[in-house]
Amino acid sequence: MKTEFYKMEYEAWDEGTDDLSLELEAAYLRLCHQMYRRRGPIPAQAKSLARLWRVHTNKASALLKQLMDAGKVSLTPEGNLTNTRVERELNARGVTSTLKAEAGRKGGIHSGQVRSNSLENHDLPEADASSIEKQDEAIRVEESRVEERRKEKKIRPPLPRRTRTRDSGKSSPNEQAETQRSRQPKSSHLRSRATRAQAESATAPSIQR
Repeated sequence: MKTEFYKMEYEAWDEGTDDLSLELEAAYLRLCHQMYRRRGPIPAQAKSLARLWRVHTNKASALLKQLMDAGKVSLTPEGNLTNTRVERELNARGVTSTLKAEAGRKGGIHSGQVRSNSLENHDLPEADASSIEKQDEAIRVEESRVEERRKEKKIRPPLPRRTRTRDSGKSSPNEQAETQRSRQPKSSHLRSRATRAQAESATAPSIQR
């Protein structure tokens, strides 16, 4: 159930009811609430007011007379009770409700038109058979290229190991000595042996018989 409410300026209410008793202010407040609930004037019948204020009919008539004397309520030409502030608030609420309803109706029409145009503009055309075949062919070509690259990676021969040439770098000391000995002529080897033999015979002690 939708909750009903109305705008109440409490400072204006307090100032407007400052000269009323608490009992009369409560009767006035319940009378305004009933006008808001009925959305307009209410009957000025003692029995109806007695039920609203929960008092005897004589008490209800007395309270109504005091409110009318204070200028809080008045009678319409039809003989119903009304209040100027309540009428103004109800008229403003009615105008606001009408404007909102009209805006909602226009918005709904505009929204429907937008959705209809959107559906018309976004209708997808049927796919052409030739374009589909071209796309399939492009996919097959790409797949074959990928497969060829995979095969090339598998059968690619290993890189050869680096080998050092004679002129590429320096040899080790052992290699240099071996090379030097191999280059030395054989005659020098013979001379060095004869020299060593003469030296050994010169230094050996003589044996006396």
